[in-house]
Amino acid sequence: MKHAIAVLGSGNDASVLQALIKHFDDPEIDFFIHWDKKFNIPELKSRLSKIMFIPSIKVYWGTDTMIRAEKI
Repeated sequence: MKHAIAVLGSGNDASVLQALIKHFDDPEIDFFIHWDKKFNIPELKSRLSKIMFIPSIKVYWGTDTMIRAEKI
C-alpha cells in the first residue's frame, strides 16, 4: 500500500527533514514537499522514496498563506 508524507517546510537548514526521509525511506512512501518560496529549495536525497516539490508560495506565519500553501 502506497503512503504519502506531505511537508510544509521553510528555512535554510533541512537536516531534520533529511533525517525524516532517511528514516522512512521506502519504495511505498513518497514525499510531497512545499518549501517556502522565501528560501532556496534544499537538496534532499533518498534511495527508495520519491521526493517531489510542489509549486510554492511565500508563507507568513499565522496568515492565510499557510492555508493556501496546504491547498496547493
